[in-house]
Amino acid sequence: MQNGDLARREFVTRSVAVASSALLSAATLPLAAAESDTGVTRKVKIVCVGGHPDDPESGCAGTLVRYSAAGHSVTVIYLTRGERGIHDTALEEAARIRSAECEAACKIMGANPAFLARSTAPLS
Repeated sequence: MQNGDLARREFVTRSVAVASSALLSAATLPLAAAESDTGVTRKVKIVCVGGHPDDPESGCAGTLVRYSAAGHSVTVIYLTRGERGIHDTALEEAARIRSAECEAACKIMGANPAFLARSTAPLS
């Protein structure tokens, strides 16, 4: 390691400090819709981005459900359609299956699914 490099132990110590403050901040997230000074209920737009189908659901479905249940707008953006997510399945078929799973999961969570990547074949 060079002089300016971060030692492993120091990295872990700093990471724990940052994660702890992030967790404390997360505990104060505005789940309930806040009423503004004008008496208008303020809703927020929640956007969750996942690299692959099931990443957002596996990582934070509970939080997304809580925001949705509180009346906020929740959108989940998937960067891929999971084309390579099912072993020994054609890419187009895997993308169709995984995309349908995402849409079903979003319906259960009360979220709107959006896909950044297009499949190489029509999904319908």
